[in-house]
Amino acid sequence: MIEKEFRNENPPGKIIVLMLFVVSLLGGGSLAVKIGLQGFPPLKMALFRCMLGVIAVGAIGFYYGMSMRLRFEELRRLLLMAALYTLHTITLNVGT
Repeated sequence: MIEKEFRNENPPGKIIVLMLFVVSLLGGGSLAVKIGLQGFPPLKMALFRCMLGVIAVGAIGFYYGMSMRLRFEELRRLLLMAALYTLHTITLNVGT
């Protein structure tokens, strides 16, 4: 078997920009929460974030013509995801 040799000594500029973007999104979440908590209580800010997410997902789904109809089989998984997201939001706001 021939093994390829990979070197990452000189990554392309696109990769560097992509990684900086991803890191700023991940690391910027706590900073945005900390700044936002100065003007809004934690749960109100979490509600605003959820509303923005619903609007964004709904707009993208509407644009692409995707069905947003809830099927009964999906309900249990969606409730689990909602519970995990709620727990994540509470721990993020309390921890920050």
